[in-house]
Amino acid sequence: MLYFFGFFEHYFSRVRNSKFFLNARFSYYKKRVNSMGENVKIKKRVVFSGYENITIGNGVYIGDDSRILADGAEIKIGNNVLIAPTVMINSRNHNFHEKNKIIALQGYSSKGIYIDDDVWVAAGVIITAGVSIGKGAVIAAGSVVTKNVDAYTVVGGIPAKVISVR
Repeated sequence: MLYFFGFFEHYFSRVRNSKFFLNARFSYYKKRVNSMGENVKIKKRVVFSGYENITIGNGVYIGDDSRILADGAEIKIGNNVLIAPTVMINSRNHNFHEKNKIIALQGYSSKGIYIDDDVWVAAGVIITAGVSIGKGAVIAAGSVVTKNVDAYTVVGGIPAKVISVR
């Protein structure tokens, strides 16, 4: 019996990544986001919020289980950007400066995130509010990007630091 369910899980996993489902996800999100270019591939279980604040260029790939959360501020993704699986891009943070007030009641602050053309964001990266990533940059897997990244720079770590220049 387990083999039977394993077969269907495997089959439907392959079907969900078929051209039909990729096109269906593209059409669904294109109607909801502020702007989306052509040849965008959005894989399984990708989550968007703040649709009206999201702009996606041409030829963008967004991997499985990624999150693009644009509540309160713009997230702009340029052309030919590769976003690997499990990436989190979040333009909002909790406020926490008032010691006499619990954090949950202090509200939020939002800042835009801008990712230029030809950027590779590797698996498991977190990009925080207010960050700009320059053209041709590479963000190493598992990094937490808290500051701007210059064009053609390779960064990695927690927090992300310059590893090399392309």
